Amino acid sequence: MNLLSNSLIISKKQGLSLEEKREKILQIFYESQDFFLLKELEKLGPKTGVITQPVKDVVQSLVDDDLVSKDKIGTSVSYLLSGVSVNTLVCARNRYGRVFVGSFDIISR
Repeated sequence: MNLLSNSLIISKKQGLSLEEKREKILQIFYESQDFFLLKELEKLGPKTGVITQPVKDVVQSLVDDDLVSKDKIGTSVSYLLSGVSVNTLVCARNRYGRVFVGSFDIISR
């Protein structure tokens, strides 16, 4: 192989851009309409194509842009879509066994 074909192979293996990573992590929140601990997001990230290491920075950028909320419950920090509180989700789950958020009807895990 010559130098040109080597550089094409390397460029095809480039990772996702920050914006692509943000979209994929945000998709996790939209699909589940639930709250997550950072450890859970780090496990789910690779399933969507985002490697584990940048998940924390990506989630923090979503928090900084008010797309995701960050709530501290005891010693744990939970992340969820902005506009929905963790207490609302937990109360709905405890009362009805499922969560109603907007037009979504989410059965508890």
